[in-house]
Amino acid sequence: MRWGCQTLIDSAAVLEIDDPLLPKWKNVLDRLVDYPVDETGLMIGKDVPYAKSHRHYSQLLMFYPLSTMNLDDPAERALALKSLKHWQCFPEALAGYSYTGSSSMYSLLGDGEMAEQRM
Repeated sequence: MRWGCQTLIDSAAVLEIDDPLLPKWKNVLDRLVDYPVDETGLMIGKDVPYAKSHRHYSQLLMFYPLSTMNLDDPAERALALKSLKHWQCFPEALAGYSYTGSSSMYSLLGDGEMAEQRM
């Protein structure tokens, strides 16, 4: 939802469109709750921690590929890294795209060595 609304707003600006729905999109963005977080990082959902191995990384989509997290902000960067490491600490169900996904995430963080290791 966050990515979709922001993309609509950005697209309207780039295309110089005065869309009548712009105030609604901004209102939705302003009212969205923060991503659910616990002591291990980003959660799957409210009251749903990431507690067992999954091959997918749906709890990290805001980090990659949607890039709605501000990795220039030290707190968000630390949260992204903590969440990535927590996901990877349960290797049992990791599959092919688990590795390419984590490699891409390490690349976004500027850690080329870890990105290469994950491939």
